[in-house]
Amino acid sequence: MTLWLGSDNENDEISLAGTDLYPDIPGAIRDLRVIRGQHPGEFYLRPRFHIAGIPPNANGPDKLY
Repeated sequence: MTLWLGSDNENDEISLAGTDLYPDIPGAIRDLRVIRGQHPGEFYLRPRFHIAGIPPNANGPDKLY
């Protein structure tokens, strides 16, 4: 079963904020952390969920995740 989930990072609450993902996208996914706030990323990091990709600038320039 595949489930596609998405959320925004408009408040720089995760470790992907302000980073250049292109040099090591798998590493950025592997090291993803919620650094402040209550970002839904905590839900995504639970066992049995795997982040398969990150669409950079999906919601406009410099809007990641």
